[in-house]
Amino acid sequence: DRGGAWREALRVDYANLGAWDHLHINVAPPVLVGGNGTDPVPGRTMMRLMNAAHVDRTWTVVSLAFFERLGPAGCEEALSGTLIASGEADGYPPAGALPTKTGEEWRASCIECAPGAAWIGVLLDSPRTAGCVQFEQSLDAKDATLELTMEVWNGAEWVEQNRFGGLSGGVLLELSGAWQEPADLQQFRVVNLADVEDRWQIFELAFYAGIECTMQIHGSPISSSNEGSAMPVFASDGDLSTAWEAGGVPPFRAGAAWLGQHFANPQ
Repeated sequence: DRGGAWREALRVDYANLGAWDHLHINVAPPVLVGGNGTDPVPGRTMMRLMNAAHVDRTWTVVSLAFFERLGPAGCEEALSGTLIASGEADGYPPAGALPTKTGEEWRASCIECAPGAAWIGVLLDSPRTAGCVQFEQSLDAKDATLELTMEVWNGAEWVEQNRFGGLSGGVLLELSGAWQEPADLQQFRVVNLADVEDRWQIFELAFYAGIECTMQIHGSPISSSNEGSAMPVFASDGDLSTAWEAGGVPPFRAGAAWLGQHFANPQ
């Protein structure tokens, strides 16, 4: 109530049955800030990541930070602000995804999160542009998304800026426009060129700079999909007791599945 009249501050279309929903009034339009409480949030002061694929259980983000650009050595110039989200599971607020919060995490309020049901982002101190995001989600595939979108607030509505697919969990990813549209020789993958009648698993996959295979180059694991908890990261952890497994129902026809890595720079 303001000045004798009610003003809408939040409209919810993602409420969950049988679960706690922690709803943040300062993150959904119409958003009101400023000394008189009537100024709309300026454009480019909010940005968010939204799950673009179904999450079997509860989307969990371990670390999240936005940066101005992608440089030769990775994300550069961190953007200062406050982490915000669509909601939160009790005891797992957005601040749990701050890189400085070791051992903590953010968990969405939804259970079996449908595409677009959950998001986490940042409310910036001033209008900025983000060209790179450091992002790590749960190692458990049931709490991770294979695909997400990055959206920016333009002063009136959310606008999609990027879409990132082939995501893994349990590893810090650096997401930028190059992930969506990589340069030549920036992503490498192995693809099944023959039918696989049963499960297709890869226990270790590594890329090297020369034919001697002595100088390993490290990138972020990516894949067409994964089965259950057999995430792409398990094919690059140096442990032959773990593996990536292609997602889906066998048989896998030629060219249907792949595993690879995305590199910060062309190799």
